[in-house]
Amino acid sequence: MSFAIMGSMKQWARYTHEKSLQEQGFRFVVGIDEVGRSCLAGSLVAAAVILPVNSRMKLYDSKQISANIRKDISDEVIKNALGCGTGWVTNAEIDEFGLAWALQ
Repeated sequence: MSFAIMGSMKQWARYTHEKSLQEQGFRFVVGIDEVGRSCLAGSLVAAAVILPVNSRMKLYDSKQISANIRKDISDEVIKNALGCGTGWVTNAEIDEFGLAWALQ
């Protein structure tokens, strides 16, 4: 699961969007990502996380880091999250209802 969109492992989340939204009065910002969207068969899985306002964890694109680092970051996110959740749809549901429906 990707927790931040980054160009390389040398960069981590800068929280630019979060800061902007907080300045506009939003109390919570939810980070959402999905996996499986480009596969031809299999389920689509999505996750959502709300971190505390002042959280500045070093979050990377999961495709740019090792499985061990990804696990450590995942554990830290879950430990600090105000809320988190996952959802999934099967490939049969995607075939029946379409990808646009699955991503709603």
